[in-house]
Amino acid sequence: MYVGRISRIGAICAALLGACGGQGSNTDTPPGVQTSSIQASPLASTTAAAPFPGHLIVGYQGWFGCPNDFDVDAQWRHWFHGTPIAANATVDMLPDTSAYPGDALCDTGVTLPGGATLKLFSSQSARVVDHHFDLMSRYGITGVALQRFVSDLQDPALKRRADHLLQLVLGSAQRHAVPFFVSYDVTGAMPDRAIADIRRDWASLTSASNGDAYLHDHGKPVLQIWGVGFAGNPGRADEVAALLADLKAGANGLPAASTLGGVPTAWRTLDHDSQTDSAWRAVYLSFDILSPWTVGRFVDEAQARDHYATRVAADLEMLGPLGIRYLPVIFPGFSASNLSRVRAQAAPAPLNQIPRRCGRLLWTQAQLAIATPLNAVYVAMFDEFDEGTALLPALASATDVPAGLGSVTRDQDGCKLPPDWYLTLVSRVSASLQSGQPLPDMPTPP
Repeated sequence: MYVGRISRIGAICAALLGACGGQGSNTDTPPGVQTSSIQASPLASTTAAAPFPGHLIVGYQGWFGCPNDFDVDAQWRHWFHGTPIAANATVDMLPDTSAYPGDALCDTGVTLPGGATLKLFSSQSARVVDHHFDLMSRYGITGVALQRFVSDLQDPALKRRADHLLQLVLGSAQRHAVPFFVSYDVTGAMPDRAIADIRRDWASLTSASNGDAYLHDHGKPVLQIWGVGFAGNPGRADEVAALLADLKAGANGLPAASTLGGVPTAWRTLDHDSQTDSAWRAVYLSFDILSPWTVGRFVDEAQARDHYATRVAADLEMLGPLGIRYLPVIFPGFSASNLSRVRAQAAPAPLNQIPRRCGRLLWTQAQLAIATPLNAVYVAMFDEFDEGTALLPALASATDVPAGLGSVTRDQDGCKLPPDWYLTLVSRVSASLQSGQPLPDMPTPP
C-alpha cells in the first residue's frame, strides 16, 4: 500500500500541513525516548465511536518474494528491481531475520559487513507467514488487514500468488488466534474493471470470510476498500456507491459485509488528496467505518498533535451524529528513497524522510488516538520495508548494512534500539487499548 503515490507525497503534505520531509517544528528537541502523557479529549461524549473496541490492527502487505518461491516465479519481488545487488534494492529498511527458520530464507548473495551474505524472506513461505503471526500474537496485535491488491487480481500469475498468500494467512490466523480481514487496494488497478474485480473476488471468498479466523463486526465479515476517492485512483463515485450498497445488503451475489473505508485524509473537505467531485461525499459517508490515511501527512509530534486537534476533531464531530465509526491510522515513520530512485523519479526522496524519532512519533500518535478517545487503532504497516514503515524487527545498526545500500536502521535517529523495538511499543499500546487506560510515557529502551 503505497503512501498515496510517492511522487506526490511532498505536494500532498505541503498542502495539508505546510511541511513534509523535514523535522518540522520539533527540530530543537534532542533525541530521547520520553514523551509526556496526553490527557483525554473533551470530545468524549460527542464524537464517533471506535470499531473493534480494544483492537490493535496492522496492515500486512505479504508481497515479498524470492526466485522460485512459488509457481515457477523467477523474480525478486519488492526486495530488488532485477539482479540482487545493493544498487537495485527497492526497500529502505532491511529485516533482522535472525529469528526466522534458516532454511526458509533466501540467500541474496549480497555481502554483509563481516563477510556473510544477506538473507531475506518470501511471503509465499508458510513458515515465514506463521512466524509473522506468531510475532503478532506475542506482541499483542489483535487484528490483521491483509492487503489484496486489485491490480494483482487482474494478472493470472499474481492472482495465484495472492490466493496462495490468503490460504497461508488463513491457516496462521487460526493457529495463533489473530483474526484477519481482506483489504482491497485499488491503487494502480485498471480503471475500467477495478470495482467489478472486487465484486467478483469477494463473491468467491465466502468460505474464507465465514470462519473464526476472519474478523467480524456485528455479525458480518469486515471488508476494507482502500484507495477509492484518492486523487488519481480508479473507481467512479457511482460504481463505488453501488458496491457499498450491495455489500451492506448482501445483494446481487455479494456476501454482506461491514465496510471499512481506507479513505483520503481530506475526505471531509474534498480537497488535497481527495477527488473533488461532490458525489464522493455521499460515498465516504456510506461506509460503516472510516479510516483516513495519515502516512506522510505530518512529520513530527507537534504536527501530529495539530492534525488531531484540527482535522481529526472535525472528522469525529461530523461522524458522531451519523453513527459512522472511526479507525485512526498511526505510523512509525517513512522512507522510500531507494524505491523512488529505482522508479527513476526526477527528484528521489531522501532517506529517512519522516524520522521515527526513536519511537516518539508512533507513541505520540497512539497517545492522541487513545485520548481522543478512540480505543482501536490501525498501524501502518507490519511488513512495509519498501517505505520504511515496517514494525517487524529490522537491522539495528548502520554497521550491519551492506555497502552501497541506503537503509534506515534502528540507530538512525541517535538511539540505540533493539531490532524488535517497534513491536515492543505496539505491545504496550495494545495493552492500553485493551485495559481502557491512558497510554503513559514511552518506555525506555533496554
